[in-house]
Amino acid sequence: MSAPVAASIAPLASNAERMPSTAAAEEHPHADAAEEVRAWLVTARGGAPFLSGSDSRRLENWLDGGVGVRDLLRAIDETAAHRRAKRLRGPFSLRSIEPALRGGPARATPRLPRTGAQALGSAPTADISWPDSTALEERLKQRTGGDPASLDDSSFLELSALVRVFFEQAWAGLAEHHASLLAEALGQLGDVADLVEQDGRAALCEEYAREALRSRYPLLRTGGLLG
Repeated sequence: MSAPVAASIAPLASNAERMPSTAAAEEHPHADAAEEVRAWLVTARGGAPFLSGSDSRRLENWLDGGVGVRDLLRAIDETAAHRRAKRLRGPFSLRSIEPALRGGPARATPRLPRTGAQALGSAPTADISWPDSTALEERLKQRTGGDPASLDDSSFLELSALVRVFFEQAWAGLAEHHASLLAEALGQLGDVADLVEQDGRAALCEEYAREALRSRYPLLRTGGLLG
């Protein structure tokens, strides 16, 4: 991870408030990047479509300090995969991606061993017809020319938005299977589910189910065709 990324990560004061309105965000020099980071996080975790006040200021601080949007989206992806693999139960916020930005492991929350039937999941999802990403993958290959690192920020944001919309539409298009996907996520949580209040458990199940969907498309992750 580059020095500006590590140097720009700093805890900020917390104060609950929503992400600035679209009109206000347009006045910010990093408005497009900030909006894509917000939307990418929401697509990954589900839940409220806005950032907390502390996360909004954290994001503004990072962007003003030179942290690139690619590093931020990559950190979100890495944290999402790590949280599901380790069954972490803390809130999925921008604060939680700081370790990934620094190049280290995601913030750890103590977890218990999985237990028998719970670890296996309880809902069949093998019969789901998953959305086809071939056309989008080909479009990304053509636009990047096999070298995603060569994309300027504007082109990267355009392509990352295409990928994000694909995942948003894929999740929405699987609405009839949400119950099965969420039940499977609950099974993966295992006995960790007993340590979380009902609202938190529902949020974790949606987050894990969304990550299960996104993990099926490795070429569309930030480590794939987006670089």
